[in-house]
Amino acid sequence: MTGSVDSIKEQVRAPKGNNQAAIAPDRLDLPYVLETNHRYWNSSEVPEWIRALRRTARQQLIPVVRDYMGSYLPESQCPLHQGMDNQRWILGGHQPELFHPGVWFKNILIHRLAQETGSIGLHAIVDHDLARSTSIRVPCRSNDQPRMHVETIPLPLKRPESREPLLPWNAWKMDHSQIPETIRSIQESLHSVGISQSMAPEFFRQLSKNAADLDAALAFSQVRHRMERSHGIENAEFPISALCRTKAWIEFVTYCLQHGVELNAIYNECLDEYRQREGITNPTQPVPRLGLTDQWVELPFWFRLPNQRSRRRAWVSRSSSHWSTITDDPSGAVRAVDISAIDINNPGSDGAWCVLPRALTTTLFLRTFIADLFIHGIGGGQYDRLTDRIMQRFLHIDPPSFVTCTATLWLDFPDVDSPETSRLQREFQDLERDRQRLRSRPECFLDLRDPVQNGLATEHQRLLESIPPRGQKREWHHAMKRLKGQITAAILPERRAWDERRLALDTKTIEQRIINSREFAFVLFNEQDVLQRLQHLAR
Repeated sequence: MTGSVDSIKEQVRAPKGNNQAAIAPDRLDLPYVLETNHRYWNSSEVPEWIRALRRTARQQLIPVVRDYMGSYLPESQCPLHQGMDNQRWILGGHQPELFHPGVWFKNILIHRLAQETGSIGLHAIVDHDLARSTSIRVPCRSNDQPRMHVETIPLPLKRPESREPLLPWNAWKMDHSQIPETIRSIQESLHSVGISQSMAPEFFRQLSKNAADLDAALAFSQVRHRMERSHGIENAEFPISALCRTKAWIEFVTYCLQHGVELNAIYNECLDEYRQREGITNPTQPVPRLGLTDQWVELPFWFRLPNQRSRRRAWVSRSSSHWSTITDDPSGAVRAVDISAIDINNPGSDGAWCVLPRALTTTLFLRTFIADLFIHGIGGGQYDRLTDRIMQRFLHIDPPSFVTCTATLWLDFPDVDSPETSRLQREFQDLERDRQRLRSRPECFLDLRDPVQNGLATEHQRLLESIPPRGQKREWHHAMKRLKGQITAAILPERRAWDERRLALDTKTIEQRIINSREFAFVLFNEQDVLQRLQHLAR
């Protein structure tokens, strides 16, 4: 059994056309893939300690999910109850940003597949990841820039006091006082391009109803989740930071700590092989290598300080069970703490040290100890081929199959004519051909109805018919050069017309890229329309 056949994953590409989805393995095969994974996890092929920890992790996640969802939904709306840990669990996850509909498609597919198979659908909120963008991109036209462009509008967030250039999503708070201005700016931009029906105003109004001290990660996620449930999408949700408060997570961290040197070596070996195989030369892609010194071994976790939201790389001592939080390298260590300082009875509490997963460790834990089937987007599906290798060599298991999916949905621009790509390409080809002729054969553009230009054409033809023998062309060349200059001056209006055509075509091309973009946030779409389209694709 293997779920990461490279040839399958390499075929997954974001669809270029509107209202199209890409799913691998094939949509019709997903119930079989789910059942195969479920049987595998309950077989003797999996080491007993992994099966035992898996049972514990799932049992402990149920109250986490119920407590989290109960904080903003009626208790009856949580689909998870004690005793459900033996059911099939279908899981996906993402950062709590305002992602595009192609990312949202994962949630809809999880729900649909869970319905078909009588399974539990879950979404993990990666709330401890860095908020790399705290703005939203909106198509716009303005009086000073009538050509369609993309406006960047800040989200209504309150940055915490910190020297860190980037902070996790759960470190940010909502700024309710900015919400009216955010709504106004988004609506004004959308109206300028003819879009009048968007869920953005209501979405941000719902944000203002959340408690002022709720972090941005949960604020965005809860409004989106309530919206999904109003449309019959019944996935359960939980933040990763809450999962990291369970004893099962700490047990996994402890195992990694005890085998830290081995994990460090395997992680880096698999990463080097992956980069070589994919032709990646960027040292930070898809993730940086783990560090190693004579005394310290870096592990793929984040260390969060007590009573803080900032995070540090996690290093373990070769000679003891001490952790260190660092600035850039072990020489900058600010403190060493024994693993026992992580409160096993209340891990992750505000006054305790907290260990959080880095990117690959997040999906490694979720796929191994929580999910029967994990559903990725394209980026996650690509990178988790690396996670598969780490699973094989560190946990000594065959990696379970996962699904990679995405969808392409365009915003509805009712007042804009979107030219076909092929037509634009033909226009560019025609323009390029005219540009070459304007430079090399300007005489072709002379207007023979004009006496002056007709005379230039006649003179040009006469010179062509009287080319002197080789070695006697000096005067002829001078005459032809003067004539070319006169012809170029005479067809200056044609050259200006070409420039105007090129500018107009560039404008069309830019607008087409905006119109056909799949990257706009889901909140810019009409709520009913976008969810209907996604649910149709999920079938």
